[in-house]
Amino acid sequence: MATQIKSANKAAKKLFEELLPQIPFADLSFIEKEYQYYADSWKSPELIRGDKKTLFSRVLTNFEKTAQTPGFQFFAIDIKPRYKVAQVMAFSDGDGASVCLFRTADSLYLCGNYYFK
Repeated sequence: MATQIKSANKAAKKLFEELLPQIPFADLSFIEKEYQYYADSWKSPELIRGDKKTLFSRVLTNFEKTAQTPGFQFFAIDIKPRYKVAQVMAFSDGDGASVCLFRTADSLYLCGNYYFK
């Protein structure tokens, strides 16, 4: 069941501190295949590889912008074990950053909706 959080900082921390260790490891080929779904449906601009600190900073920046968008309600955060991903959806009357976080045994991968930069 998804957790609802209004704070951008708390949402990013939950994703990277609490949920990251729970994300099942995936092969890069699996992640690339899953990413195609987000590229098509979310208009995700890229699959981003990075370390925890860099990706956290990028997500936090986007979540902070999202939380300041008129009509923002909350972030819904959940692990989807079948898809080997932690997913954050922004619930808003307008634009907002939604992201997916994957991991392999040695790397982290992130993608987001069209709003994610």
